[in-house]
Amino acid sequence: MSVYQKGIESREEIIDYSRQIFNEHGIQITLAKLADLLDTTLGRLTYHFKNRDQLFIAIAQGYEVKLAELRNNRKNSQISL
Repeated sequence: MSVYQKGIESREEIIDYSRQIFNEHGIQITLAKLADLLDTTLGRLTYHFKNRDQLFIAIAQGYEVKLAELRNNRKNSQISL
């Protein structure tokens, strides 16, 4: 596995687990507290996301991708009554 691929997987892992933590603890936690809850270092977290806003944007983009997939699947399947 390339270093680049590991970085992508690390970023996606942070996004996935952060989404869960925000759902459980709210969005007002600091990056330091988030890193603690993710059981990682603040440096690893800020390497991928310089601030919480960038992390929120990444989470929102993930939702947009999933929504587009759902829309495409619905368009491809014709429903007849």
